[in-house]
Amino acid sequence: MFKEGDIVTYKNDTGKVVFACELSISILIGDVEPYPAQTRVVVYNYEWDNVKLVSDSSPNGTQAKSQLMNRPLFPPKGRKPCIVYTSSKNT
Repeated sequence: MFKEGDIVTYKNDTGKVVFACELSISILIGDVEPYPAQTRVVVYNYEWDNVKLVSDSSPNGTQAKSQLMNRPLFPPKGRKPCIVYTSSKNT
């Protein structure tokens, strides 16, 4: 049903299928290197009805796939207020 390279959504997580067999699929959340820092979600075949296909792995990439792959992985960092403490003491 799902192939490696497909972009899917399961619950609130969206990612790329990195392993698929008749019993389960493994979804990579984000593009994180190196391997020990990756987050993956394993979905067993009895839960596949909760997995939604966003984009298949065909060579003709869809607009949804390109938008997903180009999204920022983390929210943009805004400016934090800078608090400066001054002292009238002379040392």
